[in-house]
Amino acid sequence: MTLARQWTLSAAAALVSGLSVACPSAALADQSKTRYRTYVDGPWGQIHLRVDGAGPGYESTIILLHQMVWSSLQFEHVQPLLAKQGVRSVAVDLPGYGLSDGPAHVPTAAEYAGTLLPILDHFGLSKAILHGNHTGATIVAAFADGHPDRVDRLILQGPPIFDPQTRRALLAEKPFDQTPQADGSHLLGRWQQASASFGADTSLASRHRSVLEFFTAGPREWYAHDAVFRYDLKAVVQRLAGPVLLLSNPGDSLYDAALHVKALRPDFDYVELAWRGAHAIYDDPQTWANAVTAYVKMPDVTPAVQAFWAACSDRITEPPVDGFYRVRHFGANPDTASLLLRLIVEGEKTVTFPIPWVYQGNPNATPVVGGYTVVTDFNGNPGALLRTTSVKTLPFNEVTEADTQYEGPGARPLAAWRQIHWDSYTLALKPKGKAPAEDMPVTVERFELVCTAAE
Repeated sequence: MTLARQWTLSAAAALVSGLSVACPSAALADQSKTRYRTYVDGPWGQIHLRVDGAGPGYESTIILLHQMVWSSLQFEHVQPLLAKQGVRSVAVDLPGYGLSDGPAHVPTAAEYAGTLLPILDHFGLSKAILHGNHTGATIVAAFADGHPDRVDRLILQGPPIFDPQTRRALLAEKPFDQTPQADGSHLLGRWQQASASFGADTSLASRHRSVLEFFTAGPREWYAHDAVFRYDLKAVVQRLAGPVLLLSNPGDSLYDAALHVKALRPDFDYVELAWRGAHAIYDDPQTWANAVTAYVKMPDVTPAVQAFWAACSDRITEPPVDGFYRVRHFGANPDTASLLLRLIVEGEKTVTFPIPWVYQGNPNATPVVGGYTVVTDFNGNPGALLRTTSVKTLPFNEVTEADTQYEGPGARPLAAWRQIHWDSYTLALKPKGKAPAEDMPVTVERFELVCTAAE
């Protein structure tokens, strides 16, 4: 039994602000664009950022930190996908990498982490959702450890936890000699060295990009690795508080390290992507973006909900096909929410009728066969775990009593169902500037009761 949500997300199952800047030239960034690049001042010079999701309409912001030796270009394929799903992303070139100025000394992990503060301040973010890949995972963990009041939630992808002997061996390795050779053998040497660890499913494009980023970083490319290898990430992971998603895939060179962290912190949420290559972010962007969007948009999961999910875990025979569980209540007021929850627990209600006009674009609200939902009362107290068994969508005026017979007793007659749901849809659509229509799409979502709080 575990507190964590754990699942495998495959491609087949996946669903899916303007800036003022520190340097005069970057002040020309067009705030009307959704995607642009800019700079902020950091402790060692300017920090380069790639932003996607400028302007209104973006519900969340995530800060993305690349692995070594890459740059913010590691996220060039996923940023537009996040933006399409309403998530603004800020991909950072860590100091010394990509287009960011670098330090004159070898920094510590805590010093690298400190460079995130001016970025958060620049965006007016009192708290941030942070994602870090490999080396970046250490940096965001160090930031959360040093500045817990500035963190909303973390995503750690391939956190590099090593035993002491491995850390010593890594620190003893000599940096790759980037001295240019007339025959270009320095380039071929790095290509061969890097490719040996990538695996067959890693695309040539991502291999090429990683090698280019390596040489762009120059002879100080080893600085961040040195900081990570000297950092006691295991101790920090053991004391991290707040929501944390652990993200990995079988082709990742740090897959075993991720499984170690999963065992170390079973309360962390865990997503395993199906991608078998080394660079899931770059090579399998849609699956990655779906998983991250679901976590970013996920409502805050209370300890009570986590504990309830854990208590029900022995009743869950199949993992959620869409990679996460939803948390919601039914009804627009406390009395209705309590009534509907009671009907569900008693087995009187085994269907719900959401509308695509409301849930479209939000993976946390989109019904999927095989998906799970924790149903709470109006105050967030969990009462039931449901598993969706069938989903179909049809016009409102084509819903029949063959569909409504699974509703609560008072809503089973078609005329009653139509009046109750017309009123409900009117309230739900008003904030979106819409009104219900006879031909509007309605989803018939059947579910089964998996577990109740009383069990």
